[in-house]
Amino acid sequence: MPEQLTPKQLTPHGWPCTLADCPPGPFVAVASGGLGFKTEYGRIAGSDAGNGRVDYCMTNGPDAYCLESGEVFWGGAKSVQDRDDLMVIPLLVEEQP
Repeated sequence: MPEQLTPKQLTPHGWPCTLADCPPGPFVAVASGGLGFKTEYGRIAGSDAGNGRVDYCMTNGPDAYCLESGEVFWGGAKSVQDRDDLMVIPLLVEEQP
């Protein structure tokens, strides 16, 4: 365990944008206030390959997770397109003054 942990704060970094346009890193969802984290990688999609197998591939959609739970971030969206269009605000991690 580190001798001393430096407290951090999340501050808005830029203007609201869609999840698809958000840069990698932490964000806050405008509608729900939920905190998430977008990776620099694309969304992983799976398809049934038959015989109990699933083929996975990376798409160009956003790959984002909930900070609180680690689950895939959906922000209340019901479809992939709605999720990509969710409004979020990028956050910057800074040391507390």
